[in-house]
Amino acid sequence: MDIDKLYNICTTCGGKVATDSRKISGGELFFALKGENFDGNEYALKALEAGAAYAVVDKKVTVDEVNAAMKAYAATISETFAYNEDDIVSTDIIGETHGSIFDATQTMCSDLGNGQTLVQVTSWYDNENSYTSQMVRTIKYFEKFVA
Repeated sequence: MDIDKLYNICTTCGGKVATDSRKISGGELFFALKGENFDGNEYALKALEAGAAYAVVDKKVTVDEVNAAMKAYAATISETFAYNEDDIVSTDIIGETHGSIFDATQTMCSDLGNGQTLVQVTSWYDNENSYTSQMVRTIKYFEKFVA
């Protein structure tokens, strides 16, 4: 992948770039950086789960590996995060109560040619019902701290 394509992806993300998976707000291009005491590649999945639109990781990754990791993650929090392998459109998720529905049919991995991979994922949600359901779950969670 050349720098122009990477620049276009960054523009698609509104110029939002992140290197810390804990600070993802949604739609960012996440770069997995390596340091002496950390390896951002270990947090790339967390960044995608948190809403990053793309992740650049320092290793070769396949679509099957990304989808398998997301499917395994969905099994751990099935009430809030769903995994989907069917071809769907926005009207298919109207009334959904999941906070996010991962669409495995849209996962893309692009080899950057330098040992790195650009990963793009798509997740669906119902603006009204998914949001409201997440708020109800959040209120129920915090209820135990005030009761």
